[in-house]
Amino acid sequence: MEKPINIWRVIGCSVKGASHIRSGKPNQDRIKFSDYQNGKMPLTLAVADGHGGTAYFRSDKGAEFAVEIAVEICKKLIDTTWDGIKDKKINDSLSREIVQKWIEKVNLDIHSNPFSADEDASLKTKKDQITKRPSGLKNEGLAAYGSTLIVAVIHESFILFLQLGDGNVLLVSSTGEIDQPLPKDDRLFGNETTSLCLPESWFDFRFRLLPINSTNPSPALILLSTDGYANSFSHDSEFEKVGTDLLEIICENPEGLDKGIESIKENLPNWLNIASEKGSGDDTTVGILCNLKQIKKYHDENYDEKNRKKVLISALPENEGNNNPLDSNSVSIKVPHESPPGANEIK
Repeated sequence: MEKPINIWRVIGCSVKGASHIRSGKPNQDRIKFSDYQNGKMPLTLAVADGHGGTAYFRSDKGAEFAVEIAVEICKKLIDTTWDGIKDKKINDSLSREIVQKWIEKVNLDIHSNPFSADEDASLKTKKDQITKRPSGLKNEGLAAYGSTLIVAVIHESFILFLQLGDGNVLLVSSTGEIDQPLPKDDRLFGNETTSLCLPESWFDFRFRLLPINSTNPSPALILLSTDGYANSFSHDSEFEKVGTDLLEIICENPEGLDKGIESIKENLPNWLNIASEKGSGDDTTVGILCNLKQIKKYHDENYDEKNRKKVLISALPENEGNNNPLDSNSVSIKVPHESPPGANEIK
């Protein structure tokens, strides 16, 4: 039996945070996904969040290096199957290779673009904090490029998730159920996060490997986001509702599922700008993997083609209202009443 061709769609974007627009700082988030033509696997999506503080003055580059390296390394899984991966320590091998390649790329960049005296002085403000582990830090210059990283790898028989630092992964099933598949890291609180710039950071990656088969179907949607997005919501439940809102946007488009996905692609930059402005103020990045087969299953079980329901949710906080929805064919994404505490800058 032929494998399905192009059942996945991938969309995403990154916007500069409202606070960074006001201060003139660059966007420190990055997003990248692999080419996906004719259904060729694996399909990889990566998002990264550079720390952006005074001592992390090249963290936008660090985030760029992180997503580029992750996507490139995951190409090696092209011939991997569930049986070939399930008993191997894939987390350790992949995370080590990502970190080592990232360090190599950072060191090359430092060699090509040496730090100025002022930049070197900024680094020393973090030296004591980032060398607190017994192994020490071989190159304190890595801190300038500090970044988080989240990776999702889709294959015919498995889905792999890797995460270092803060940010979020949401799964939406074909029944509309929401799941956050990765374990929580108790070290992530306030503005504190694990990072590629810390010693032996491969030990800090969280990991999840899911089988894909007839009894364990793929999610309908997989959403990866930097913490600027979830921090724009007052409660986790409001953020999680984004998943079902997106699924409904796709299903309720009168021109079909592909047009629904295209509608999200067109509106996403505006939604993320609103979220940052009304919420966290931070750079905000979202990548979405859409499985057409599972979305169609949700659609067929929940919608009548002759009586398509139409729901409009305000794109602004509830206490402000919105008489001009972003898209009359779409459910737009809520932004919370209150700005969340803190931002993603490590202090």
